[in-house]
Amino acid sequence: MNKKLEEKTLFDVEYIFIDGISRSGKGAIAPFVSSFKNVEHWNQSFNLDRLHFLLETDQISEAGFRYFFETDLIKDTWFSMIGRNVNTNAHDISSVLNSADPKKYLNRFDRKDTPQVFEQIKNEVEDNKLIFPYLTDDFIFQQKLIKKIIPKSKFIVSIRHPIELVFAWERSGRGVRFGTDQRYLNPTFEHNGYKNIPHFALDQAKEYSEANSVEKCILSINVLQKNYNEIFEQKVPDTMYVNFDEFSLNPNDKLESMERFIGTNISNDLEKIFTRGRFPRSLDLDLHSRKAEAIFLSIRGEFRNMLIALCEQYSDLYGDPYSIDYYKFMSTKIKKIDFTKLTNDPQYIGGNRIN
Repeated sequence: MNKKLEEKTLFDVEYIFIDGISRSGKGAIAPFVSSFKNVEHWNQSFNLDRLHFLLETDQISEAGFRYFFETDLIKDTWFSMIGRNVNTNAHDISSVLNSADPKKYLNRFDRKDTPQVFEQIKNEVEDNKLIFPYLTDDFIFQQKLIKKIIPKSKFIVSIRHPIELVFAWERSGRGVRFGTDQRYLNPTFEHNGYKNIPHFALDQAKEYSEANSVEKCILSINVLQKNYNEIFEQKVPDTMYVNFDEFSLNPNDKLESMERFIGTNISNDLEKIFTRGRFPRSLDLDLHSRKAEAIFLSIRGEFRNMLIALCEQYSDLYGDPYSIDYYKFMSTKIKKIDFTKLTNDPQYIGGNRIN
């Protein structure tokens, strides 16, 4: 018997996906996006980040992806407008308490969930042309399918220097957490006898399994960044790339471009966002150099070559504010480095970055 999963009717609104490799700085960009006129507070959906991984590995069909994607968009939009499933943790930067207008979201808590209210919400979000942003990992890899499902969708992609990415991945334990940390829920696979393989390393399962923690980070970022570079070079419509390293130095220049891209007005009250995110930031060449040295000291020759190539591709495509000669680290002898002694994990109190 032939069965076809029917499509759902979405709200007639625009969705923006603030995308990038994990730890690429998109979480710092999201509050700026949400401060624009008619843009809602940003959402970070567990399902969206995992669904496309399952699609790419044939664990779910395209129709199944579409169903879960559409229903999550409807549910998230609907629930956010009645204050349900809303993050109110005082210390999360994703909390509505740390949004540009907390009262607006708190006032929604009194709304009832009835068919009449649902229709009111539908009219409200569509008549006011509200824009709903999501924070996603590597979602743009399914851009063609997403555009087919949501014609009114755009991507803001955060790109970060490979040295900064690798350091952040290793500093946060991403080289060892896949499949072993109960808090880290990314899908992993057993493949050709190798266990705990993330989806992006399946074609290099042997190399990934035999690599040390820092090398795993480099191999992972190498696969992911190549995909981002290809999409960048294709100049995909409705997509804006943001070099986070340059954005952190001078957000205002990029915010003007973002205003034109989103098609709405920038907020007049950005001071709180600048303060919470510690913007603008200074370029610490010495710290960047020490991070690079720590990474090169921790990896073997083939991964050093891989990282050098990544840095050169980044510089060629996006520009490089650091402009450091990484070849000087190529001849150093390998030794174990404790990355935690170079920098601390980002910490927040009341949504404010304090380190």
